[in-house]
Amino acid sequence: MTIKYLKHLIGVPIRIAYRISYQLNFPELSAHILCLFIKPLNSNKKYRVLCLGRSQFNDDIRALITHGGNIQYLYFHKMLLGEIVRHMIPFDLDLSLLPKYSEIKNILQESNFTEDGITYHIDPRYYEGKDRVYNYFSKMFPILHKKLKFDAVMSGNYVYIDQQEFFKICEKNDIPGIIMNKEGISGKNIDPNVSPWSGWGCRFIGSKMLFMNEPYMQSEINHLKGLDKRKASLVGLPRFDFYVNTPVKEVNNIVLFAFLISDYFVQGVTEKEMTILEMITDEFHKNFITFAIKHPEYNLVIKTKPANRYLKQPKDIINKYFKEFKIDNLTITNDAKVESLIINASVILGYNTTALIEGLVANKTIVSPNFSAVTGSNNRGLFKDYSDLLNYVNKYDEMENIILNYNDFACSDLNRKKQFFEPLIYKNDGKASQRVDREIIKTIMERRGK
Repeated sequence: MTIKYLKHLIGVPIRIAYRISYQLNFPELSAHILCLFIKPLNSNKKYRVLCLGRSQFNDDIRALITHGGNIQYLYFHKMLLGEIVRHMIPFDLDLSLLPKYSEIKNILQESNFTEDGITYHIDPRYYEGKDRVYNYFSKMFPILHKKLKFDAVMSGNYVYIDQQEFFKICEKNDIPGIIMNKEGISGKNIDPNVSPWSGWGCRFIGSKMLFMNEPYMQSEINHLKGLDKRKASLVGLPRFDFYVNTPVKEVNNIVLFAFLISDYFVQGVTEKEMTILEMITDEFHKNFITFAIKHPEYNLVIKTKPANRYLKQPKDIINKYFKEFKIDNLTITNDAKVESLIINASVILGYNTTALIEGLVANKTIVSPNFSAVTGSNNRGLFKDYSDLLNYVNKYDEMENIILNYNDFACSDLNRKKQFFEPLIYKNDGKASQRVDREIIKTIMERRGK
C-alpha cells in the first residue's frame, strides 16, 4: 500500500465530514475542517498569502517560492469553497443575460461555456443563494484568519464563482484579494477598444490584479467593472522565470506537445480544408513517432492535455500505423510537468500553444507543422507576424534534420525575440516573480494603511 494511497484513505473521512458540516449548516466546523486541507508550500516568512489553487496557477506559485523569497504561500484547492457555493446557489447558466448576446449567440454556443462566473453577478436567480454563501463564509472567516494568519488571499482568475463571496469578506476585513491573472497570453491580438466576453457579466472583486502583458491589461481596465488603473499592475508571468538562462541539459530529449487541430480551426474552413488540416496533423505526429523508431538513442515524449480524448490521439496513431513496433524510447503522458519537459529538451514540437512560447524563452529549437496549404501562411494565432521564430515542416526528412542539428535551427535573433515577447509576457528577464513579490507586499501594506 503506497503512502499516496494511505493519505487518500485518511482524507476521505475528512472530506465527508466537511461535506456534512455545510449540509447541516455548521460554518465554524467547516472552517476548522478546511484548515486541515490547507498546506504551507514553503517555510514561514514575514507575509502569508492564502492561495486558491488550480494546476497552472500552482506552477506560478512554485516560481514565486523559488524566485521570490519574502512570502509564505498557503494552498488549498478553490473547489473546497466551491462545494459550499454550489450547495447553496442553484446554478443554471443563462447566456441570454449577457449584453449583445443576440449578436454573438452562435459563437457562445459553439464555445460550450459551462462556467457560471460570467453570469454570477447579473443573474437575479442567484441573489438569495449568494446571500447565504456570504453569511456562511462570514462565520468561517474569523476562524480561518485566526488559525492561518494570512495577510492576503490570491487566485489565478477573477471569474471563478468559488471565490466571489470569500473575496468580498476578505476585502471587508482589509485582507486584500489579489488576482495573479494566468489568462491573456494572446493579448497582443486583443483590441483594447472592443469589449471581451469576460467583461460583460463579470466583476472584479479585490484590491489588485497582476497581468502578464500590456494589451490584455488595458483591455480589462477598459471593460471589466470593478477594475481601474490603480488596481492593475504589469508583472509578467512568474512560471517563465524557470526558463531564463537554462542551458540544454539533455541533447537527446525531444518533446512533442500533441494537439487536435479541431481545437484551433472551429470556424472559417470548409470540410475539405479541415480534412487537409487533419491529414497534416496526423502526418506531423506520425513523423515524430517514426523518428523515435529510427533513433533509439533519443528519448522522446508526447505530452497531451489532461482529457482522455487528447491522450487517446497519439495512442490511436500508434495502433493504426506502428502496432508492430516496440518503441521503448517513446513516452506518452498527460500529467508530466511542462516546465521539466521543456528545460530538459533540445527541441520542442507543437502548434499554437504556450508551451512553444515557453520553449522560446528557454532558447530551445521550435518545430511546428506547416498549414500554409490551407491558411496561405503560418502567420496566425500566437505567432502571428513572427513565423520566423519557428521551423515549419511537414516532411519527415525535414523534421529529422532539424532534430539532429538543432543548434543550426534555434532562433538567435534577440531583437526579434524581444519584440515577440513584450506584448505576450512583458519582459523575458527572469524577474517576474520578484515583481509579483513586490506588488503583493505593497498591496498588503496599502490595505493596512502604511
